[in-house]
Amino acid sequence: MSLNSQVSQDAVKTAIDKVLYQEYEYENIPSLAKATDNMLFKQDTIDRSAVIIDMFQGPGYFEEREELEDAANSSARIGNQITFPVKNWDMDLVISKNFFDDEQFNVVKESVRKMGANARKTQDRTAVNVYNLGFTTQLVNDGIALFSASHVTMKGSTVSNLISGALTEATLETAVETLQKMLAQDEVIGSFQPAVLFVPTELYSESLRITKSKLRASTGNNDMNYFSEAYPGLEVKQSPYLTSATAWFLVSREHSITRWVRENLWTDLVDFKISSNRSYIYKAGFREAHGAISYEGAVGSTGL
Repeated sequence: MSLNSQVSQDAVKTAIDKVLYQEYEYENIPSLAKATDNMLFKQDTIDRSAVIIDMFQGPGYFEEREELEDAANSSARIGNQITFPVKNWDMDLVISKNFFDDEQFNVVKESVRKMGANARKTQDRTAVNVYNLGFTTQLVNDGIALFSASHVTMKGSTVSNLISGALTEATLETAVETLQKMLAQDEVIGSFQPAVLFVPTELYSESLRITKSKLRASTGNNDMNYFSEAYPGLEVKQSPYLTSATAWFLVSREHSITRWVRENLWTDLVDFKISSNRSYIYKAGFREAHGAISYEGAVGSTGL
C-alpha cells in the first residue's frame, strides 16, 4: 500500500485509526474494571491543566421548631481546596516506509492493534492507582489518605473509612455498616448504600461466593445469605491492576473518586518526507487527571 499523495496518506490513516479504535474500545467481560466504569470512577471533563476543587459542606439536619418560632439558620460552606494535575500519556509508533510500499500492511495492523489495546490498559491501570495508593499517598480534601481512620469533617469530627481484616462475610458486613453510618461533611449520617465491591483478581471468586450465593457461603448452614437478599444489585468488580492481593474496597454510588478527561485519545500520522530515516510516525495520546475529593461513600481494607 503506497502513500504517494496526501489523499492516500489520509486514507491509510483512516484505515489505521479504525484498527486502533476498534481495539481501544473493545469491551472486556463486564466484571473487569475499566477507567470508564462510572460505578468505580465518576466521569467528568476538564478544560485546563489541573482540577482545583473546594469541598462542599451541606446545611446539616433540619431542626425542630415551635409554632411562631423562627427557623434555625444554616448555610452551606466550601473549603479544604484540593488540586489534581492533568497528566499526559503519549506513544509514537515508527513505521518503515517500506512496509507500505511493499504492501506489508498486516505488520502495521498488528502493531497498531496492540497500541490501541495498550492505550486502554494504560488508562485502566492509571485510574485503578487511585485505589492502590488510597492507603498512602492518594490524599483527599482533609489532607489525609483516602482510606484512613483519621478523617476530619469540615465541622471537626473524626471519621473512619478504613476496615481491618481479610475479606469475609463478617468484615464485609462491617464495611456495609461503616458506609451506612458514615458522617458527611456537615455531620449528617450519609446512609451510603453499597454499590460495588472492588477486589483484586485473586479475591474475585471468593467475593462472588460471599455476595451472590443464595445461602450463606462456605458454611454447612442453610441460613439466608444476607448480602444476596438485602443487596441483590451489589456489583462485584475485579482488576489485575490492583497491586495488593489482599486489599478490597466497598463503594457507594455517592463516592467522589473521579476521572477527569482533558483530551480524549487522539491520533496523527506524520509523513516520511519530514523524517530523517524515511519512516512514518503514527502518534497517539490522551490527557487525564484522577483523584478522590473526599472520603465519603467509600470504604477500604488492606486485607490485613
